[in-house]
Amino acid sequence: MSQLQSVPMIEVETVPETEGAVPPVMFNAGEDAEAQAHQIQAMSEGVVHGDTVECLGGHYRVADKVGLMPLLKFAHTASMDVDANDMEGLVAIYDMLRDCLHEDDWKRFERDMTVKKAEADEMMTVVQQAIEVINARPTRQPSGSSSGPPTTGAPSTATSSSPPAPRARPGMDDTLVPVGRLAEAL
Repeated sequence: MSQLQSVPMIEVETVPETEGAVPPVMFNAGEDAEAQAHQIQAMSEGVVHGDTVECLGGHYRVADKVGLMPLLKFAHTASMDVDANDMEGLVAIYDMLRDCLHEDDWKRFERDMTVKKAEADEMMTVVQQAIEVINARPTRQPSGSSSGPPTTGAPSTATSSSPPAPRARPGMDDTLVPVGRLAEAL
């Protein structure tokens, strides 16, 4: 298998489809290559990318870390067919928004939504956008976790009667590189 060569700059240009489309993006291979590889993959697959959500013309950052409890409470409330206009539904939406939005943007978001008289459907759109942003982020292994199964003594020399598993899907050549290894090559 051939080694990939490092490329100092990669320019990804988007073709504007609508007014306000994203301008060309420059990627510097020397800075956080793994994050850039994830961004390139997300853009090529049409996955939501970025760390902001939009509501009624305002842009707000999504929190760096989002806790599971507000999401669980939100999901539980939704599963009970609680309407967004019920108090319990409103509390679940508020808690979810509060946890999803960056703390430095929260007061501005609250003020903007009050002044602009935002409705429940607009709040739900923000929640949906935030969940899409969070799901598009690369997952990281918890720091306390091991990087794999523990290694033990010498490997087994016993052979299996079943044929070895194929390395790649039939018809795929060996030049394909897993996305996780792209950053290593930069």
